[in-house]
Amino acid sequence: MVLKTLDQKNPKAWYSALMDYGSFLKSVDGKYTKKSASYIKQKPFKGSVREVRGFLLKEVIREGRVEKAALEARFDKERIQQAIVGLVSDELITYSRGFLRAA
Repeated sequence: MVLKTLDQKNPKAWYSALMDYGSFLKSVDGKYTKKSASYIKQKPFKGSVREVRGFLLKEVIREGRVEKAALEARFDKERIQQAIVGLVSDELITYSRGFLRAA
C-alpha cells in the first residue's frame, strides 16, 4: 500500500507529510494510535539504532557534516553502521570519505 502512494521522485516530502499526519492525529486524540488494529508499542529508544539515527540526523542538520570516527566515542560501531546504511538507503544522508552530510 505504501509503495502505491509513495512519491518516488521526492520520498522525503512524502515521509514528512506522513509524520505531520501522525502528529495531527495525536493532537486530535492522544490515544488514536492505540485504537489501531496494527498498533505495536515501540521498543525503548535508548540503546537502539533509532537513537543513533536520530542523533546523526540532528548533528548533520546542525553541523552540516559529521565525521564517522567521532561517533565511535558515543555509540558502538555496529549500531553506527546500521544507522548509516539505513539513512543512506532512505536518502536522508550521504556518506563519503568518512563524513556524513545531508542528502
